[in-house]
Parts: sequence; C-alpha cells; structure tokens
Amino acid sequence: MIRKENLSHKEALAIYEMLHREAVALGAISHENIWEGFEVDLRIARAMGRLRRARETDKKNSRKVRRR
Repeated sequence: MIRKENLSHKEALAIYEMLHREAVALGAISHENIWEGFEVDLRIARAMGRLRRARETDKKNSRKVRRR
C-alpha cells in the first residue's frame, strides 16, 4: 500500500502533524511528556526480541538432539 501511494515528504509530514494534533486532542498523548513510558516500552520490546531469539535457538538445538 505504501509503495502505491507516492507521498512527498511534505504531504507525509502534513498527515503526521494532523494525526498528532488529533491524538493530543483525544488525550491519547500529551505535549507535557510525549516520551513518558518510552523506556519501559523499549525494555519490553528488547526482552521480547531476546525471547524470540532464545526460542529459535532452542528449536534449532532440539532438532539437532532428535537427529542423534
């Protein structure tokens, strides 16, 4: 879908700014501290990535054990 829409940088920025204003108006985000909670989200995302990699490693290792 993104490839089909050839938005210029100016058009994309205008859409972003409109969406941002709407999110502020709805109370979804605030101007006071837009980064509030970001560090927690980042830590969760990193942990989920490590879990995914660990599961993939476990799957590979269990296949090797079964083959023996």
